[in-house]
Order: sequence, then structure tokens, then C-alpha cells
Amino acid sequence: MARVQFAHRFAALGCALLIGVAAALRFAEHPGYTRLVFDVPGASGAVGQSTAQGLRIVVSGAAPPAEHRQLQTSTGPLTVDTAGQTIQVQAPGHPLKLLTLPAGDGQPFRVVVDVQSSAPAALTPQPLAQACPGVPDTSALPSVPVKLPAGVSGNISFMAAVIDPVTLRPLRVATLHPDALHPMASTFKQLVLWSVLLDVDAGRLKPDQVFEVTPQNRSLESYVPGKRTLLELAKASIQRSENTAADILMRATTPDRVQDLIDQVGTCNTSVLMPTKAYWSVQAGLLKDFNPADLLGVTAPLLTADEPTRRALARKAVAGSLKVDVAKLGPALDRFYKGSYDPRIDWQVENRTTPRELVDLIAHAYLHNGLSAAQNQRYWDLMGLGCCQPDSKAKYPYWGAKSGVDWGLLNLTGLVRTQDGQYVAYAYMNHQSSAHDVLALQAQKPLVTNWIATVVDQLTKAP
Repeated sequence: MARVQFAHRFAALGCALLIGVAAALRFAEHPGYTRLVFDVPGASGAVGQSTAQGLRIVVSGAAPPAEHRQLQTSTGPLTVDTAGQTIQVQAPGHPLKLLTLPAGDGQPFRVVVDVQSSAPAALTPQPLAQACPGVPDTSALPSVPVKLPAGVSGNISFMAAVIDPVTLRPLRVATLHPDALHPMASTFKQLVLWSVLLDVDAGRLKPDQVFEVTPQNRSLESYVPGKRTLLELAKASIQRSENTAADILMRATTPDRVQDLIDQVGTCNTSVLMPTKAYWSVQAGLLKDFNPADLLGVTAPLLTADEPTRRALARKAVAGSLKVDVAKLGPALDRFYKGSYDPRIDWQVENRTTPRELVDLIAHAYLHNGLSAAQNQRYWDLMGLGCCQPDSKAKYPYWGAKSGVDWGLLNLTGLVRTQDGQYVAYAYMNHQSSAHDVLALQAQKPLVTNWIATVVDQLTKAP
């Protein structure tokens, strides 16, 4: 689960205290933009149209309460008028973005408008990974063009490939900047699961082995306290993307064994050396070995140093994070994002890969994983519970997936088996999105997953 949920909850709470929980309109300040949220119970949709002064939105199926509001925000003065099924937002000179969120989980239909303080800041280029002889070259393969879905932004890299299940070599591909380096967010958890199941086969770990969740080993976001078996943790780490479960499993198999497994596949640029609590503790400035006054500088060796040095630094972060009070971690991380945030710190500190290398790792994890028949079936079953599958999932015999959401970041990865027995591995990696928080990024998951399904269909079409 994404750390940005923590920040969003605090923003929403502050908003409710400021303007009253009964108001149809709520607003919250974020770095670079102001978010307006309209709860419209019973509504089924909304369509926006730009005007000279801002945005006109027509809601279908219901109407918000009529009101006229003049708001003084850090973005500037805003005017909001609702009458009947029409919402007018006036913010002259400011870019506006409209997002609609369907009702669900006890929440009503929502209309969300982001009013940006100015033109979006220039993106920091993602670093290009060095050529890796252990990862298949696809430059001469048949390919299909990539046209991204409307509504996504930031630095986006993508690769999908039809995989030969015997040689694991790609046969046909769709690529967009596949060698750009990206932070992995929760997509690293599928590699942790692979390592854990190898340890089960080797007798180092047992499926019914019990682990206790403690204040020291828990991470941010929701978790189940108390004693839990390895299989319970494995399921939670994939199905719910529980950070605490994944962290406990990663420490059980050890980050070194996870990285050894990755290196054995032949990748050169993929690094998975830290549980979530470790890299968030670094970013939050709570570890003495990583001076927060020069976080960009002191974390650079995690990217640029030789592997023994990077592993040693990661071990320090993992050990130090177990002493961090999680109650202090969330607020400290919020301050980092709203203050000294630099996207370069993401790919220096967090687990990282490229779409090309992740597609190769996914192909190995599913199709040539070295697991016993029982643990291989367990891997496929658990990954089949992951997010996200498309609306057309029923037409595919199998769709395994793992997503990751973080500050300005959305990753979607997986492996698909088609009716005619073809296998497609894919990795969509979006960093520095103009949609920063979990509310906006989670809403993009169905859009992008359905788009990925169209790419899968194009790749697997009979020539």
C-alpha cells in the first residue's frame, strides 16, 4: 500500500475541521495545487468543459447542494458556484484538472478538481540504465506502437512482451523508454514472494512458521497485529499489498537473498535491498547514517557505489529502521514530500528497476522460477490475487499482477496467459505524475490496466 495515503488522510482531516464535515465542498492544500472535493451521493457521472474563467462541470443523476463560495487558498482566490447539476469553478490563469471517483467502500460519488498554482514544473529526467548483456535485446523484434491513454502524466516507461515459455526470450514487444530507471514501489513484493517460496523449498522457512508483528517491525499503513503465519503474510503482501507483511517476509528471507536471486537472472540495474520501512526512514531523515541536511548527496552511493558498498549501506538502513517509531515516521515523511522532496532521492533510495529488466524478472518468476510444483502453484495462485486485472479479465485464463503506488508514482506489472497459450509479461512505470496523492493515482488503475489489456491483445493477435 502507498505511503501517500497517510498524507492524504491528514489533509482530509484538516479540511473537515476547517470547513465542517457537513459541507458538500471540501478543499485541501497540496504542494503546487489546491484540491476541491464535492461529495454527490447518487450521482453516476460528471463531464467538464473549460471556460474562460475556469471549469464548468455537469453532474449526472444527482446534484450537490446549491452554494456560493469564495476561497482564499495558497493557489490564489477561487470561486465555486453550484446550482442544480452544474458546478462552476473560477480560477483565472490556473490550469485545472477534473477527476471523478465512483461510489464505493462507503464513500459517495465524488467530483475532484485540482487547481494548480502555475504551469507544472519541468520533469527531472529518469536516468537511463546501462546496457545489460544478461537481459534479452529486443531491438530487432516485431513491435506494436505504444499510444498512452489520455489522462496520465509525468515520466512514463513501458514494456510488454510475448514470452517464449521455454527460452524466456521475447518474441514480440511494445516499448516506450524501457531502459529508464524507476522506483519500484510495491511491485518489488512479487520478487520477495519468489525468494520466500524458494526458502520454503530449501527448508529455511516453513509455510506455517509464525511471525509476530511488533512496534519495531511494522511499517506504515494498515496491518493485522499479533501472530501470523508465513502464508498469511504472503497472501497479505500481494492481495492487500500490506507493507508490514512484505517487510517481515523480506527480513525473513533476507534482502541479500532477494538481491542474489535477481542477480542470478542476469539483470544489471535492478536493486531490491530495502523493506518499505527502511527506505521511508531514510527519506524521512530519521536515520543517523543518512544526514537529512544533505539527503541527495548522502544517498547517492546507494545508486552509484559498487554492489558490496550498496548492500552494506542498505543493511545499515534496515537495522536502523527497526528502531524508528512508526508514529513519527508518517509525519516526518509528509514533511519530506511537502518540503525537501527531490525525485532523484526516490531512485537512489528506493528499490529500483527498468521496465525491460522487470519484464525479464517477471518471466523468470512465473515460467522458470526453480520452485517445486507445490510452491510454483502457490506463487501463481497468490499472484492471481494481486492488483490489477482489466474489465475483460474473464477472457484470459490467467492474469497475475502486482501494482505499486507512491508519491507521484503508479506502477502496474504482471503476467497474462491467453486462450491460445501465449504468455505476455508487462511493466508500466509512471514517476513524477502531476497526480501526487493516492486518491488520484488509485483512480488511474482501471484506466491504465484496461489500456494494458488492449496492448496484450495487439501483441497476441495472429500475424
